[in-house]
Amino acid sequence: MRVKSIDEKINKNKKGRHLLVVWEIASGTHEGRLLFDRFTIESISYDREGEVVVNEMAMQIGQRRLSEMSWGLCHPQWEDTEELHDRECKVWVVIRQSEQYGPSNDVKSYEAISPADESAPAPFNEGESALEWHAKQPQKSSQMVTFDDDDIPF
Repeated sequence: MRVKSIDEKINKNKKGRHLLVVWEIASGTHEGRLLFDRFTIESISYDREGEVVVNEMAMQIGQRRLSEMSWGLCHPQWEDTEELHDRECKVWVVIRQSEQYGPSNDVKSYEAISPADESAPAPFNEGESALEWHAKQPQKSSQMVTFDDDDIPF
């Protein structure tokens, strides 16, 4: 996926801001199709007395996802979003079902593209045994996700 554009937008309810990232599929059967990704950068609401309440959790999630995307693009520090335009990374997408809107795509994670993508199988060389070929194939590493059960709200 390639970053086509990044724009700062005011939320519909006018109570916050987000970055809208437009991704373009860079190759394959869906080349040229677009995917939209949003990162909350400011989220506020008002309590019953009319006082401003900042939604810190939404802003932290937005900042964390933006950082993940920046690392996936191999450009973790930037001053202007224009620096991220035309950069590429792998984007993992899930389809969210909605009765009201139908299916939509949600970006779940970002991964840097290595110069020689290690996920591609190594070529089979003439005179090489199947065991030799298998031994040089990239190994999938499994990652265990851990969490602190104090974060569970019950």
